[in-house]
Amino acid sequence: MMLDNLEAGKQGSFHFSNRGFTLVELLISILLIMIITGTVVSMLFLYVIHFEQTEEITAARQRGEMVIAILEGPILHAGMGMPNSADLFDSAFSIGAGAVPFNGWNGPVDLVDNEYPGDEIRVVYAEPTASIVESADNGSDMIYFNFGADLSRFQAGNGSNLRNWAVFPSLESPYRITAKGGDSLSVTASEDVDQIALFDNLCCLRCMHAYVDDPGGAIPVFVINDMGGSGAQPIVDGIGGIHFDWNGSNHTLTVSVLALGSKRHGEEINPGDVPLWDEDNWEWDDDYRHYRLVVLNDRWRVRN
Repeated sequence: MMLDNLEAGKQGSFHFSNRGFTLVELLISILLIMIITGTVVSMLFLYVIHFEQTEEITAARQRGEMVIAILEGPILHAGMGMPNSADLFDSAFSIGAGAVPFNGWNGPVDLVDNEYPGDEIRVVYAEPTASIVESADNGSDMIYFNFGADLSRFQAGNGSNLRNWAVFPSLESPYRITAKGGDSLSVTASEDVDQIALFDNLCCLRCMHAYVDDPGGAIPVFVINDMGGSGAQPIVDGIGGIHFDWNGSNHTLTVSVLALGSKRHGEEINPGDVPLWDEDNWEWDDDYRHYRLVVLNDRWRVRN
């Protein structure tokens, strides 16, 4: 009897239920899985959209920053070592038999006010070298330098080539080079040679004509012509427009750059006004509304 009861107890302790999931429970589980899956897919989709938008805006911002970085150096060095009035500016570069490449420009910074696709800027500036003045002799019109290697960037000539000119920051007169030695330059100018200060920095004469070119049917591009004979060169793609504001009272120049994203969308994604871009006064192409747009601004004080 005791053995029978013990066996019965053992059998009872290992009893399992054969009950499975009901249809309602299965439906609820499937519904929960669908909700979770839909949420994950939606979040992933939003992440992809946000990533694409960020990528396009970043591309546009980088394009605009490149244009501003290219303009900054020449504008900050505009007119260095040159006269600060248009009349004196023209006469200072007329001491040679040839016309300078920027002949007819209205001073070191010359703005051409255009509508679409934007303004033009023309800048004459000085580019410093590593050479400094050791001595200057007015009697022989000779200038001697501590470092002759940089003189390879200059050449004697009638003034029609930018390399025919030497510029010094402490003066307001450029010097045309009539002869060149190993560590010296023979020059002529409207001012005496002995006015050049010792240890003054020798600079090259440079100029830049910059604007936006929209070739029609192709993405617009920021173009630079250094007036060196190679013509206009495309520098930065995707620049829809550029505008300059000149404040004569404090000699500040403000630039606004309209930059396009890296992708053109089939539908308009900028139906309203573009912040920081004056659409009423600065003409532009309505096709740009199919791009992510970024407007960058900067301001510089111009010496002349």
